[in-house]
Amino acid sequence: MIQKIRKYIPRDYELFISKVIVFFISYFILTLLSIEFTIISVVAVVLIVKFKLYLPVAKKLYENHPKTILQKHTEEAELDKLEREKEAQEEEKKIKFKKDEEFKISAQKHKEELAKKRKAKAHREILKDIKLLKERQKLEKKQKADTKKIDKKINLLLNTMTGNNQNNYLKLKKDYISYIKKHGGGTDENKLNWIKEIEQKIEDEVKAVEEALNNSPLYNYFNAIDGGETTFYYLKLSNKFHETRYKVGVTLSSVAQRYNSNYEYKILYENKLTHANSIEKAILKKFNHLVTDESLLGTNGTEIFKEDILKLDTKP
Repeated sequence: MIQKIRKYIPRDYELFISKVIVFFISYFILTLLSIEFTIISVVAVVLIVKFKLYLPVAKKLYENHPKTILQKHTEEAELDKLEREKEAQEEEKKIKFKKDEEFKISAQKHKEELAKKRKAKAHREILKDIKLLKERQKLEKKQKADTKKIDKKINLLLNTMTGNNQNNYLKLKKDYISYIKKHGGGTDENKLNWIKEIEQKIEDEVKAVEEALNNSPLYNYFNAIDGGETTFYYLKLSNKFHETRYKVGVTLSSVAQRYNSNYEYKILYENKLTHANSIEKAILKKFNHLVTDESLLGTNGTEIFKEDILKLDTKP
């Protein structure tokens, strides 16, 4: 019977149940003196055991026991603690999830902002490159225009200095190319330096020619006067022995038209003068003793002199 009771009663109350059983057994012994009480007692004990009538009492006593109450409170506290821990874990998971979501959103925004910044930077760089390209094209266009002007001026100088004489032009052009090569190439700066140098030479030559004209017998002795229809000219040339010779002459056109590019000469003087024919005859008569009679420039040599008779050669 005790084994059956132990099946339903907690182990902590085995002593209590044992006491209850002892009580009933004692009660049974005490009532042996009376058969009626004995029978009733036996029946009561059998009924109590058979129908487990002792369980409610035992349960009630168990529930109201301080240890049971303490244990129940302890279990409830444990359950409450576990519940709170579970809720805390859930809350922590929610917070972590929320943080992860916020981090993902923040990372995505940062990525988008970075992409926008990169795109804006690339756009600015493209605009900058376009601006630089336009400026470069504008500068190149200007440089081309400047170069064209410079080249035009150079050709004008070449033609002016050589009097449209092809041989002299080619010679001066060759000197120009040599100058450019010597100074590192045909840059605008080098061309301008050459122009400056040539213009200085021209200026020096003009001054020398003006000074020579002031001292020349053409004006001081033969009394030349500017004007008229006939051109009087004075040339410097060389014979086959590379000896310097000088020639006077008159023409109704120009020296360049009078002598083609097959001849090599330098114009020392070319100008329209009144009475040009009379001045030529006077010169031939005055300096007849210096005539060489050499056939130069397709002439018979009667106008060729071995000395600078008019004193106009500033570079003898």
